[in-house]
Amino acid sequence: MKQSILVTAAAAILALTGIEVKSQTLVSGFMQGAGNTSVAVTWSGESYDEYYVGTNRTDNPMLGTIRTSSVSVFAAGGITDWADVIVMLPWVQASSTAAFWETIGGMQDYAAALRLRPLQVSLDSTIALDVMVSGGISGPLTNYINNAPVTIGHGSTNLDARLTLQARETSSGLFAMVQTGYVQRSNVTIDRGFDVAVPDAIESVFRLGWTGNPIYAEAFLHSHVAQSGTDIGAGVPFPTNRQTFMRFGGTLAWQLPWVDRLSLLAGGATLLSGSNVGHATRITFGFAYGMPSWGGISL
Repeated sequence: MKQSILVTAAAAILALTGIEVKSQTLVSGFMQGAGNTSVAVTWSGESYDEYYVGTNRTDNPMLGTIRTSSVSVFAAGGITDWADVIVMLPWVQASSTAAFWETIGGMQDYAAALRLRPLQVSLDSTIALDVMVSGGISGPLTNYINNAPVTIGHGSTNLDARLTLQARETSSGLFAMVQTGYVQRSNVTIDRGFDVAVPDAIESVFRLGWTGNPIYAEAFLHSHVAQSGTDIGAGVPFPTNRQTFMRFGGTLAWQLPWVDRLSLLAGGATLLSGSNVGHATRITFGFAYGMPSWGGISL
């Protein structure tokens, strides 16, 4: 149970992929276990005063520094030892230091996923390989403005499918995970009164880390590659932009020795490269709590 709390904390960090691209990477490589439910509450903040038009890095005094912050509730529950349900609800605020843009805030996009582990293989006496598949859905909770540089989302409904492979060294706690998946996005209606296409994307994540008691630590690379779209420009709707990035970050979670079932977590990530996104660095803090087990379903 303690490990499920720690890995829920880590998954909550990576789920906050950034405000520019409102995708949720909800699924880690660790199953919760039958009947185990963990909940994480996180605060995240990021800012940028430079952004990419296409792949060209630039700035604009008319935008100033764009700052975003969010408070999110992330929960993962094990139905069986091989099936988990994962959900996230975020509240997000975006603002600019330039006087031209109004601060916008509110509930952003719900996200939910079902994760299944159809195969678990022992490569030798100490190395286990888990093969997982997952499907997810996310979409807007409120009718927020989506066609502006200072906003909290695109407003699209998104479906995604992912394949995850994770190898674990059971004696030491070392692990390596690779995940890839396709995100299909719906068209959205913008303030000009017509629908525009939000580009689909391929998302990939690589994680390398160590998990034990009471510490979980990892480093990750997160890639988001738009499959179509436009570059930022005059008269171009913002939801149609081809937003692509490579992000590097890390996560640390600590199971408190004096409070049962409670873990503190911290993380950060920075942009290594991008297209039509802000050059932002993000920090996150929060906690995760393990609920009493309800036993799960034996199948």
